[in-house]
Amino acid sequence: MPPDAGAGVNVRASIIIASELQARDVRRCLRSLAGQVTAADEVIVVHSGAPLDPESLSVGDVAPVVVQAPPGASIPDLRYRGLRRAKGAIVAMTEASAVFTSGWLERVVELHGDGFDAVGGAIDPIPALDLVSWTAHLCEYGAYMSPLADREGGEFSGFHASYGRALLEKCESSISERHWETVLHEEARHHGARFLRRGDLRLLNTRRHSIRTFLSQRFAYGRGYGAVRGLRASGAAHFVLLFATAGLPALMMVRYARWGVRKRLGAARMARAAPFLLLFALGWSVGEWVGYVDAVPRRLRGAGG
Repeated sequence: MPPDAGAGVNVRASIIIASELQARDVRRCLRSLAGQVTAADEVIVVHSGAPLDPESLSVGDVAPVVVQAPPGASIPDLRYRGLRRAKGAIVAMTEASAVFTSGWLERVVELHGDGFDAVGGAIDPIPALDLVSWTAHLCEYGAYMSPLADREGGEFSGFHASYGRALLEKCESSISERHWETVLHEEARHHGARFLRRGDLRLLNTRRHSIRTFLSQRFAYGRGYGAVRGLRASGAAHFVLLFATAGLPALMMVRYARWGVRKRLGAARMARAAPFLLLFALGWSVGEWVGYVDAVPRRLRGAGG
């Protein structure tokens, strides 16, 4: 955990909400927490858009602390800024498009009390999403849609994640370098952390996307992933990855089809989503390839140093 976080303060749980959205979206997220937080908890909204007024966001017993971030800050950067302010023994993270289901926070606290260091759960789209937004949700969170099997040691998304403070203090490098949760989880497992994924622990996702904005996001996320993965791979593996990305779109389409079957999403709906799924898979794949290319000069500079 970054050194200026408030370790030792008697806060039960910190809930960090990373926000790139408008104030009305943040308020909707916070309303779903009303009746769940207690005086022993804190809510931290880390926002990268126009400045938010904390008082205008208060809903019932939810009075968030607002941390303003620079425009365009990445989700890992927003999370990092929230973690610097968090004081809780448990730190939960999500995004402003989330809607918390009834009893969510008490269940998270209970599961950490059972000895788990990292806990995550299901992420389901709200029924009102249009086809493009539903397809975008499937691309990002299809593996974690309901029905989701309970699994000790199971992986989960940073959109729906909570961690014990002691674990985060051990993973300071992954946090301070603003990595995505995949890198954080890898380091956490190296430290022997106990992971738990529960299907009955649910968040809903209200995020709406246009084709253009989500395709741009896929490219950017793929590029960032490729840059990190390329640098972490051996020289030979990095070379292989540069060429293996040609097969990524096909592999991703197979993955989406499997999710469609396992999650019982319906053949007709999957067929309508297929053109968008292919487009978004291509966007990610091109971005990942560019990320591997980006990593080449950095690797060479490292070898030369």
